[in-house]
Amino acid sequence: NDYSLGHESWNYKKDKSYWDFDWEEMGTRDDPAMIDYILHQTNSTMIDAYIGHSEGTTQFFAGASLLPNYFVEKVKLFIALAPVVRLDHS
Repeated sequence: NDYSLGHESWNYKKDKSYWDFDWEEMGTRDDPAMIDYILHQTNSTMIDAYIGHSEGTTQFFAGASLLPNYFVEKVKLFIALAPVVRLDHS
């Protein structure tokens, strides 16, 4: 998206490091960043629900398993739509 294309130090066309991320980072960095942004914008302490589809469920499962206290304190309900249960070729 427009935000990631303007990365401060990596160019998505030239730097392989731009694409060097995994499920763990998405769950422990991206999801908390999005949740904190929502909470800040809405002046709330907890979101009512996180609804993930496919990759979004994998991110949440990774984040919640590695940062359980964070997700318990900030997300009331997790709804997993079409969760990924198997990763071939990874």
